[in-house]
Amino acid sequence: MKLRRLNKIGIERFSTYLSGLRNDGKLEPPFWILEGDESSEPVADVDVPLQDFENRLEVAEFLSKLIEKAELIRVDSDPGLWSWLTLYYFNQVCPVKKGKGRSPFKEEFRYIPAQKNFQKYYRHLLFGPYVIFQAHRDWINKAMALLIGPIHTSNDIIEQIASRLEYVSNPDVVETATELYLEPETQEYKYGARGSGNGSPRRLTTILQQFEMTYDLSGMSKDSIIALLPKEFDRFRK
Repeated sequence: MKLRRLNKIGIERFSTYLSGLRNDGKLEPPFWILEGDESSEPVADVDVPLQDFENRLEVAEFLSKLIEKAELIRVDSDPGLWSWLTLYYFNQVCPVKKGKGRSPFKEEFRYIPAQKNFQKYYRHLLFGPYVIFQAHRDWINKAMALLIGPIHTSNDIIEQIASRLEYVSNPDVVETATELYLEPETQEYKYGARGSGNGSPRRLTTILQQFEMTYDLSGMSKDSIIALLPKEFDRFRK
C-alpha cells in the first residue's frame, strides 16, 4: 500500500473504533479507511510494507527510513500520518491475545497523537520511538532504555523520561536512565527497574527536578548525574 494519512473523517472513525474496542476486544479494525478517499489522502508514492517489528528500536529505524524515502518534513505536526501508520500496523500496535481479543490502552493518545499536549504526544506508540531515535541516532546505544520492548507496550522508564522534553532530548539524562536500568550484556531491564519505589524511574525524575534548582542539567555528564544521586539508587548503580 502507498503511504497515506487519515483526514479528519478518518481520524474520527478511528477514534470511534478505539472507543468501541475498549468495550469489545473482538471488534475488527476498520482497515478499509486506510485507502478510502473519504477518510484518507495520499502522502507520497512510497510503498509501505507490512512487516513484523521485534521492538521499539526496530520500528523506529524502519519509520525513519520510510519518512526519509518519502522526503517528508514536519512529521511532528502530522497526526493524520501517525494515525494512519498506527492503523496500518494495528495488529502489532494492539495485537490479538489468544482467546481474549485485543486489549487497547485506555488513552487514545497512544494511537492518535495528542498534538497539542507534549506530555502525551511523545507517548504515542509509533511517534514516540521515532522521535527518540531521531534525537539520539548518533549514540543510539545510550538511549536503549527507551527503545527496547515490544511496540504495543510501555513502562515507567519510558513514561517518565519521554513525557518531558528537557529530559528526552538530553543525551546524558537518557544515558543515565540506560546505565541505571538496563543490563548491558543482555539489553534487558534490571530487576525492579520498572517498579515505583526507591531508585525507580519516577524517583529519578523527581530527583532531576530537584537538581535543576541548583545545577544546569544540560551541562552535566552522565557520570556527574549518577554520582549525585542519593543512596536509594545504589541497587541500580554499577
